[in-house]
Amino acid sequence: MNLSPDKQQKWFYIAGCDTFILPHHLLKRLHGLDYRQPIRIGGHWGQYICPGPNGT
Repeated sequence: MNLSPDKQQKWFYIAGCDTFILPHHLLKRLHGLDYRQPIRIGGHWGQYICPGPNGT
């Protein structure tokens, strides 16, 4: 079956290279949320600016 990405999984998790994930704990925390609605959860979303190619 060839499904689009939004039909294949409920959640996308974006994490840093040094992040340790416990899937069962993460799913427990996400349980009460509506996966059909766009939502951002986490600590540092939008607080830090990623530098461009010239460091600015």
